[in-house]
Amino acid sequence: MKPPILTYGPEAQFSDAARRKREQCAIDIKLVVTKEGKVRNAHIVKSCGKNFDPNALKTVKTYRFNPATKDGQPVEVAVTVQVGFTIY
Repeated sequence: MKPPILTYGPEAQFSDAARRKREQCAIDIKLVVTKEGKVRNAHIVKSCGKNFDPNALKTVKTYRFNPATKDGQPVEVAVTVQVGFTIY
């Protein structure tokens, strides 16, 4: 089996509150990558709270993948992705 490959994954935006406080965090989100490479059933498994979670979840739902394949055929798979918020 070949895993899905992220083809579109924009960075999540900081909330105004997190930016003002200069907070940083990483959120783990479990999701299903469909045979079409879209995201469904995304939910947070490691939270960073209200200053981060809504933007991370909203952004992950826009991700697109080349789907996972088994024996050359696209298949749905569950994966966990990490969304990081870092101030440089």
